[in-house]
Amino acid sequence: MHPENVPLARATLHYLATLTGQGYSPETVRLYRENLAQFADFLGDEPTLAELTLESALRYQQHLQQRPQKATALRRSTGGLSPYTIHQHGRALRSFTTWLWRHGYLESNRLADFHPGRLPEREVEPLSPAEQQQALAAMDGHTYADARGRAVVLTLLDSGLRASELCGLTLDGLDLDTGEVRVRRGKGGKARHVAVGMRTLAALHVYVYRYRPEPALPALGEPLFLTQDGYPLTRGSLYLCIRRLRARCGISRLTVHLFRHTFAVSYLKAGGDVLTLQRILGHTSLRMVNHYVHLAHSDVVARHRRHSPVDRLQLPRTVDRMTRGRSAQRRRPG
Repeated sequence: MHPENVPLARATLHYLATLTGQGYSPETVRLYRENLAQFADFLGDEPTLAELTLESALRYQQHLQQRPQKATALRRSTGGLSPYTIHQHGRALRSFTTWLWRHGYLESNRLADFHPGRLPEREVEPLSPAEQQQALAAMDGHTYADARGRAVVLTLLDSGLRASELCGLTLDGLDLDTGEVRVRRGKGGKARHVAVGMRTLAALHVYVYRYRPEPALPALGEPLFLTQDGYPLTRGSLYLCIRRLRARCGISRLTVHLFRHTFAVSYLKAGGDVLTLQRILGHTSLRMVNHYVHLAHSDVVARHRRHSPVDRLQLPRTVDRMTRGRSAQRRRPG
């Protein structure tokens, strides 16, 4: 069969099997499968590789930009797809096409000039200490849901885990003596160990020994966090828990990723170093970590302005008058 006539679905299966064999996480493979399946649906019935062109990719990108977003149980908004979702679709399509070219399916990399789309700059304000206390105060009851909620939120705030990483924690990967959790994620399922503080450890201890139900599917490496019926906590279940917490505490911007963001900035503000933060977060480069450094630095500048030693100093009247005059000149418009 000529490569141009190869069904897109068959080539996609080969591509996804390669990703799995290379050790990509199940979550990444699932995301690429869904993205490529939606592109195939856009092309029509049983598309072939001949229909994978720069022109069809651009039409698909425009289609995504105009497509309304479906409401779900976890998201009520029916607005358009976000630039980040559209960018992810474009990245998946471009990566797939590059793979097809390198493996002989295509004679050229047809999407070499395709751009997934520019992402808007966004500054995410971390949760303030007061907001963190507000969220935790909404889970102060002696119930299973509150005990698990406290353990989950404190673990997120104390470790910066991703949603998939938190759901992937296992009971045998939690060391209550040393205060460490073993996190598995990414290529090859590489593990890293992340420490948590004494308060988080105490919340985990209460959850495990007083509230954690018997697992409905007992097995080696059973999940740490379970539903009340004993089934593994999934990402969807986790997002639903956070959505309920938002309603209870009144912090509308609360998300799992915001906890990770808050941890990173708080860690740097407390004097943590960048390289250690990179290892804790599981980043392969410092590019993402540098974003947190910028936010932490901005906070340091603001705090210095509030607590400047010189501003608090009682200067001689003549010097004080001169320095205040120069400061006023700098602030004068025009």
